[in-house]
Amino acid sequence: MPYSFSFSVTELAEFCCKTGHLDGFSVSGPSAQEGTLGHQWLQSKRKQENSDYNSERLVEYKNNWREHNYHLRGRIDGFLLKENAIWLEEIKTTYVDPDLLAESAKSAHIAQLKLYSAMVALEFPVVEIESQTTWLRLPAYELFSYTFQWSREELKSFLLTTIEKYCDWLLAIYSHRESLQKQCRELQFPFNDFRPYQREICAEVFRTIRSKANLVFEAPTGVGKSISTLFPSFKAIGEEFIEQIIFLTAKQSGRIAAVETIDLLSKNNIQSKCLSLSAKDSVCFCSSNNDCMQAMERGDGTVIEVCKYRLNFFNKLPEALSYCFSLSNIDQSRIMEVAEKFQVCPFSLSLQLIPWFDVIVCDFNYVFDPLVKLSHFESHGRNSVVLVDESHNLIDRSRQMYSAELHEDAALKLMDSSNHKSFFTKQVNRISSIMVSLETLTNETSSEWAEIKPTSEQLNSLKDKLKQIMSDVSGFLNDNTFSEQESAWLKQVIRMNVILDLSSAHHRFFIKSVNNNLLNSLQIKLMCMNASEYLEELYKHSRSLIFFSGTLRPERYIRKTLGIDSESKMIFVPGIFKSEQMKVLISSKIDTRYSVRHQFYEAIADDIYEACQAKKGNYLAAFPSYQFLRNVYQIFIEKYHECNTLLQERTFSSEAKKAFVERFFDEEELLGFVILGGAFTEGIDFKGEALIGMIVVGVGLPMVNSEQEALKNDFENSGLNGFQLAYQFPGLHRVLQTAGRVIRQVSDRGVLVLLDKRFLNSQYREHFPSFWNVESYASSRELKHHLHDFWDAQ
Repeated sequence: MPYSFSFSVTELAEFCCKTGHLDGFSVSGPSAQEGTLGHQWLQSKRKQENSDYNSERLVEYKNNWREHNYHLRGRIDGFLLKENAIWLEEIKTTYVDPDLLAESAKSAHIAQLKLYSAMVALEFPVVEIESQTTWLRLPAYELFSYTFQWSREELKSFLLTTIEKYCDWLLAIYSHRESLQKQCRELQFPFNDFRPYQREICAEVFRTIRSKANLVFEAPTGVGKSISTLFPSFKAIGEEFIEQIIFLTAKQSGRIAAVETIDLLSKNNIQSKCLSLSAKDSVCFCSSNNDCMQAMERGDGTVIEVCKYRLNFFNKLPEALSYCFSLSNIDQSRIMEVAEKFQVCPFSLSLQLIPWFDVIVCDFNYVFDPLVKLSHFESHGRNSVVLVDESHNLIDRSRQMYSAELHEDAALKLMDSSNHKSFFTKQVNRISSIMVSLETLTNETSSEWAEIKPTSEQLNSLKDKLKQIMSDVSGFLNDNTFSEQESAWLKQVIRMNVILDLSSAHHRFFIKSVNNNLLNSLQIKLMCMNASEYLEELYKHSRSLIFFSGTLRPERYIRKTLGIDSESKMIFVPGIFKSEQMKVLISSKIDTRYSVRHQFYEAIADDIYEACQAKKGNYLAAFPSYQFLRNVYQIFIEKYHECNTLLQERTFSSEAKKAFVERFFDEEELLGFVILGGAFTEGIDFKGEALIGMIVVGVGLPMVNSEQEALKNDFENSGLNGFQLAYQFPGLHRVLQTAGRVIRQVSDRGVLVLLDKRFLNSQYREHFPSFWNVESYASSRELKHHLHDFWDAQ
């Protein structure tokens, strides 16, 4: 069937006309706001120079290609109709001299101007076309203008050849999407029966996408949240409501579950294309192989070492893209295989695939982090649904995304080891001077974060110095490559520059002193208290967002911290488990408040032992801090040395984590001591006998410090209960997520022991899942009695 293609000049130039190498270290250019202000400043200047000057002039070109038609559109930054000529200007903002810009950027910029010139030449067939690209260097507002002269024949040929190349690609995309839509319309649920409440969730998700709304739902383990969101999303593709599904997850376990669900649907005659994005470090060839470095001679005859997978990346990209689109699913191993085949950077190749694949499974960062988020999700979000798995994790993650730190010790080490010592000494001194200035705002810097309130003069000075570093680094990059240590410090500087520009009334500054080998150094942090205002703005780019988790309560807390407006529906799905499946026992004696917890170490050890002895099997004991865990663990192994125990270390490699979990599936009598809210208490599916009991020590309150107190005060300044929002509810989330590891399917039975008498208070009990069978006990003997009654009843 004939298709109608519609695309912008920018889109066309970016896809078809980029050439050259891939930047090794990317320095963020001017922000969108800086770019807009720069454009407006120059356009106003041009208007003052000539009143006939027009800005943002709309141009369009429509024509047929084969049996299809296309519509090319764009806006020319500057347009001036002279007596016998038309003058065009394309404006670009930059931090560097344009001679230092990468070829990949310049080639796209000039191609845009050439496409605009061709469109104007077709609109005005008799006048001469004068074309100019102007780069506006910030923050100095320095102008660099370059003129180009192209014949009409050259312009027309370039326009039609470029359009034909893009239409040829779009034809493959549109044909695939048409086929997928038909398959999705005929898609059947992959199981014979829906689980309880699953049909209702699927229907609610579909209605939400159809009505361009947002939905939040809490559903307990066992409902099948992944299939309940992905299945109706594919049905929405079938009805042409959306073209793309973005599945966001905070952890590897969530990514695996999503991909497995998509594979399941693929077996049901759905030929979708799924891209699972991996972190850059996990796919980068250079991180594990120095052989990827290659000598490259520059135009001036000097030689530098660069990654060979960066060389001519954009020249090799079209063939690599075409090959990838012939595949169905691309994961970490597949993207590395393809990248090796075409000799291109695997991570950058995966990013280039995002606009064209049907399902993208990736981390929260790619949609929400201001330094990582991808422009595609904003420019084309109206054609997508965003599924936010384990959404409770987005609360803390979003605060981190909009926070930044600068470490003086990292800068000092850099000055000792850098191959570009004079350059970095200049940059580091800029930062050190302002850090010393900020130190005067506190009476005495300690090893703990202390809140400070910089003056407007200090803030402006920090902003100026960061901008100067950005400009210097951008120019320096053209002739040099950075070491891992240099890049790490620069990433701190870049993030601080961006976050400082974005900062709002919900940001606070902190400072502390760190002692390294008898040398004290400063660290500053710009911390976001509540990122909801940024999230709200980003939500507007998508057709629909579906937030889901096993723990999304209380409602007022979720709405306030995730920026969920009152119009977005929020539903709480009842549990599918029965009260007979899990016994919940709360100690009425144990008190884990920091000031008195040491008095209960032995009692905690005794209760953990009794919980594990009532029925032989695998158990976890979760503690709010590592020190608390170690103190009780030492008592436990001395008193009950016959028990088979496993301890979570402070640092665990991915291999060690995997081995830790596997032991619970391989062994039948194991007790693990772990951190509450850590790697082993969220996102792991301990089915069947892998785990039959969980002991939670304490209510999980975050540690009281200046940061948490600032968070509490920020909520209170908004008229909310600061203690609940900054302490109680985050702790409750960790407890509920941890408790959710015990019962994973309708055939499971297990116990949950809560070791803190505060759990008996109504402000906790009112948030417990409805199926919990709760009783209290006052002694280890009484605990033993309750547990035996429960296990004997099976």
